[in-house]
Amino acid sequence: ILRTRGFEDVKSLVQSGKCEHLCHFVILKFKDNKGFHTAEDTNCEFGIAHRLDVDTSGALMLGKTEAGFVHLRNAFTTHTVMKEYLCLVHGTVKQRKG
Repeated sequence: ILRTRGFEDVKSLVQSGKCEHLCHFVILKFKDNKGFHTAEDTNCEFGIAHRLDVDTSGALMLGKTEAGFVHLRNAFTTHTVMKEYLCLVHGTVKQRKG
């Protein structure tokens, strides 16, 4: 698929700046990490278990192992995850509302 789009490998795709699927980044970043077993595993969707708050930061939850991936995916599917937010502000907040 990459070659039909003009790329030799995932690295050339990432370096091109083209907007493609996030799994390309995960593969490139973690494929040589011995502790990240799911980085190239299509069955575990490359470890991508959930994307938090897509409308804001879009932070990712990645499972490094199959067990970790399954645990995270099940926790979000069954709504047993508790989210707590912390806002860090640089400077002084001038208005109490708004």
